[in-house]
Amino acid sequence: MAQRVLGIDLGAHAVKVAELEVGFRTATLAHLGTVDVVPDVGDVTGRSLEALGKLPAPGEGDGVAFGIPGERVLLRLLNVPATDAKKLQALIGNELADDIPWELEEVTYDHQILGEPAGKALVVATRSQDLREVLERLAALRIEPRNLLVSPLAYAHLVRRVRPIGTVVVLDLGHLRTNLCVVHDGRALAGRTISRAGHQLTEALRQGLQVGYDEAERIKEAHGVVSSQPDELPAHERPVAEMLGRALAPLVREIKQSLWVYGAQLKCRPEALFVCGGTSLLRGLDGYLAAETGLPVERLSAASDPELPETGLTAEGEAVGTLAVSLALGFGRRGELDFRQGEFAFKKTSSIFRDKLWQFVAAGVTVLLFAALGSYASLYALRKEEAALQLRLRRATREVFGEVMTNPKKVSRALRSGAKASGGAIPSKSAMDVFELISNNVPSAKAVKLDVTRLDIKPGKAYLTGTADSRSAIGEVVKALKDVKCFSDVATGTISEVGGEKKQFSLTITTSCF
Repeated sequence: MAQRVLGIDLGAHAVKVAELEVGFRTATLAHLGTVDVVPDVGDVTGRSLEALGKLPAPGEGDGVAFGIPGERVLLRLLNVPATDAKKLQALIGNELADDIPWELEEVTYDHQILGEPAGKALVVATRSQDLREVLERLAALRIEPRNLLVSPLAYAHLVRRVRPIGTVVVLDLGHLRTNLCVVHDGRALAGRTISRAGHQLTEALRQGLQVGYDEAERIKEAHGVVSSQPDELPAHERPVAEMLGRALAPLVREIKQSLWVYGAQLKCRPEALFVCGGTSLLRGLDGYLAAETGLPVERLSAASDPELPETGLTAEGEAVGTLAVSLALGFGRRGELDFRQGEFAFKKTSSIFRDKLWQFVAAGVTVLLFAALGSYASLYALRKEEAALQLRLRRATREVFGEVMTNPKKVSRALRSGAKASGGAIPSKSAMDVFELISNNVPSAKAVKLDVTRLDIKPGKAYLTGTADSRSAIGEVVKALKDVKCFSDVATGTISEVGGEKKQFSLTITTSCF
């Protein structure tokens, strides 16, 4: 029987509640409720909780996963030795005590040991008083959350369904805050909340155009555009693009710095940037972020999940509802970072009748328990083996067909019909063939002075980094590679000047044959 699960995202501009019907290995987005937060100075979380009260309260038996906003949480990556759980808990407590402005007794914290890289722990902490106040406000709204998850880390629950293998960075651009989350093989490794987002863009237009805030917001939504090459835009769009570009610069700088720091700490290279949130709908932002970060940019929403039925949401609804859906997908998962512990542990109330009923059936349950233990042990082993086989199937189908497939019958049909999936065939060329295509088609040394410093070839993508003597020379390289039938797209990343007059550049080559 399906259970109704709610994911609650306390946005600064609007509160979002995603309602999922969750069954055995199935999930359906039934509804996304939103309500605007009254703009004002002061505590954003308090005003968001007031707005939450305007939405219908959960029914009896509904599961609730609540996201604690990132600005109320301390997130840290700590180096930890291999030791037993009790010593590790004390060690992490000592490390936190040196890094927080409160007494350790006033803090609720949780940690998770990261398998990759070894010797690292992801730690989250928040003031116990803040949790107590939030739970009291929720109880007044007849909301009893089963999970208190950390919002900047919750995106992993949706990402593991969309991209179960590989490393991606999720960027949720909201109104007052931007959440950044690093996800590797479906697991959150790091995250942070940046206090810059759409509000700063609107404020830049308000000051630059000398208009009211609401009018600036309307101009941003209707006519706003950003570009890494604003000179190439029509003349009437350049002033707004330049204002938005200047306002975006501090946020982009924080994002690039975070990518560098997490890359050094976690020893993993992101393969893509997933964007969501209302501000991510700004025209031209995808290309702007791709040019600034050198990463391909993709959209993340409930519609991205091939196993979720059609959501029926608008593009804006899909963008703003991503975190709420991710929180709902994280409901009840074991081993996740959760503030529902200690004095805040979830306690389900029971009536006197149920207490007495337990006394009557306790003896019968004890007898049945022994009978079930043997069956459970066998079932647990089978499920563990099934999970391992599912992971191998996902990896293999992604490598062979270019997409993750979980239905064995579908895989078998694809193999019998020539292994075609999503319009693509089994790769006709190897990585060595792609390397040879690149080597044979770049301009000759007489035509262009080109120095390739790195070439990374993966299924569907090839990443090339190097230096050339001029921008025109880079253009010649791009033009030559675009003529190769195997390459469906060649995107240029950030171009910077290095020693002398050389230009350092990066290319992302989309390969249709590997």
